[in-house]
Amino acid sequence: MYYKPYRVYAANDTATVRLEDEVNRYLVLRKEKGTDKALYFADDNYKVWKGEYDDAGNFVNAVEITTGLGEIFKYDLAKKKLVMHIPDRNAGYRFSYITDFAKDVEKNASLENSVALIEADKVVGREVRVSHQVEANVWGSLKDMNYNVLQIIKKKY
Repeated sequence: MYYKPYRVYAANDTATVRLEDEVNRYLVLRKEKGTDKALYFADDNYKVWKGEYDDAGNFVNAVEITTGLGEIFKYDLAKKKLVMHIPDRNAGYRFSYITDFAKDVEKNASLENSVALIEADKVVGREVRVSHQVEANVWGSLKDMNYNVLQIIKKKY
């Protein structure tokens, strides 16, 4: 997900800017084991790059931010939203984070999330919603094979 400033913020402007992403119950964020709110920052779970936009609107000159991720990414347990605080409101950002399927997701469930830009505790513009239907298909074929037992084992990761 990308953040592109929609206006220039003056140095004396104290408005905070953040993105809020709400996922439905079939998607889960990666958190520390044994906790419901501490995000797990290892590997590629949560990443952010600071950059700028060229005249064509492309995100360029990106530099990965590797420190302070716990101040940028926060989980709001009450609202069940991932909050991404924008450190420099006049810069562009690219955010990347991994979500997993919840244990109870099943075929035909709808995976949904919505993202809003919040400035000084008010939604700016419109909220963006994304939805995807879960599909599960298995197919196999055996020809002229002699076997005594055929087992199909589902593993949970």
